[in-house]
Amino acid sequence: MAKQESYIRIELDEGASKGRKTSVWRVLANDDDTLLGEIRWFGRWRGYAFFPEATTLFEQKCLREIADFVESKSKDHRKGWRRGAGRTALDRVMGDE
Repeated sequence: MAKQESYIRIELDEGASKGRKTSVWRVLANDDDTLLGEIRWFGRWRGYAFFPEATTLFEQKCLREIADFVESKSKDHRKGWRRGAGRTALDRVMGDE
């Protein structure tokens, strides 16, 4: 069984990411470049989240791709944080490793 091609693509939005501590990605439809949403940092959850555009619909394959991407980027960000990036002196004193 051949692997089905993806209906979406995720691209770094360099303009929106400029000057931020975290990156922003655009989720686009492959067939017509329609903006479907953004993936950006959501501080309350301490991770990346998907912010869909209004009136968009997603099937399970697209949702899975988006979820896998969000999970991967959140893990990558946490790895950098644990190496010392973004940690405060209080975090180090409290032993939050």
